Amino acid sequence: MKRARNLLHLRARLNVRGATGNHFQIVVRVNRRYPADFSVGVMYLLPGSIEWFHLRRYNGPHFHPNKIEKTSLNGYHIHTATERYQIRCLEAEGFAEQTDRYVSYGQAIECAIRDCQFFEPRVESQQGTLFDKIEGTR
Repeated sequence: MKRARNLLHLRARLNVRGATGNHFQIVVRVNRRYPADFSVGVMYLLPGSIEWFHLRRYNGPHFHPNKIEKTSLNGYHIHTATERYQIRCLEAEGFAEQTDRYVSYGQAIECAIRDCQFFEPRVESQQGTLFDKIEGTR
């Protein structure tokens, strides 16, 4: 896992390999001063490419407009990549739905893991798990 620090945000990335060899990445960004300002992204590495495709994003509360639907929300929400947004040359994951499934970035990481069916390998070790290494997730 790579960690980068700057003055305003804590960032972490975790590479995940799927059962069939596909490459995914979980990306976390958390505002140091206001922890409710966070984003947990799930990305997919397009085969034969170096381009990462955003599949889902679990965000903290802020205003978000759904451009095609002409609706908006203001709260915790989950972005999902859709074909209809891609066809219109908008951000693939531009559509979002409000959620009450999490209220912290740690809970958002757990939602992403469940929703995307990522499972940590079971290892007989006292070292902890990969996700324990992202500050404050458990």
